[in-house]
Amino acid sequence: MLLLTFLLIQSYIIWISSVDGNIPFPKDMNIHVLFPPIIQTHESIPLGHLRPLGWQRRADGPILEDSLNIEPARFYHLFVQGNRSVVIRGIVSALDVLWTDSYLSKRYGHLNVTVAKRKQRLIDTLIMMPFKTFLEQYRQDDLYMNTIIPDEMKTEASLPSLITCGIFSKRLLEPILWISAGDTASLLYAHAQNTLHCVLDGRKDFIIYDTSNKYPHELNLIKQSNGDLFSRIDVDL
Repeated sequence: MLLLTFLLIQSYIIWISSVDGNIPFPKDMNIHVLFPPIIQTHESIPLGHLRPLGWQRRADGPILEDSLNIEPARFYHLFVQGNRSVVIRGIVSALDVLWTDSYLSKRYGHLNVTVAKRKQRLIDTLIMMPFKTFLEQYRQDDLYMNTIIPDEMKTEASLPSLITCGIFSKRLLEPILWISAGDTASLLYAHAQNTLHCVLDGRKDFIIYDTSNKYPHELNLIKQSNGDLFSRIDVDL
């Protein structure tokens, strides 16, 4: 899965040359899974007990979709200022034909990228490694990349036209490139900034909670230095 996100991330980073050695075991790369899941009840088991996040209740409904030709003013007033989620399909060109693992390794493998290794005290631990090393490991190891896109790669990843004019172009903070493989799940986040997620290849499912600016105590949220909140709950259980 290739995902380009526009926001600002500030985190503690550890520099290493490689990750802990494990016996390689290919991940399940099947992306044809049912989502949202079919919720089944059982009289003796609480709904969603020991199941991944999203199994605890039925979804209220799909996220609103809008046209690819949406006017910037409508986008700003209805979704940015209105603090609402929206899906716009086809807003960026797919890069899966160009950005293959072999191409990225050969052309950009020398670059250092930020990688998250999950399942360590339920907190994403950020590490730095050569892009080539990540590409050799991420299909087997529990790793995903979330790095500020290097300047050398920006010429191949154009910005969505929706945010290249007016006030949007002046308030863009950082473009973040995500790469993962298999069934990768991030922590539950509440971002302090508006974010625009652009799926370039593969599939990414979003679970969005409308808390009306109030977060349940059960989420056990931790505030980061940049204002983001993340939950310590295990999204895989």
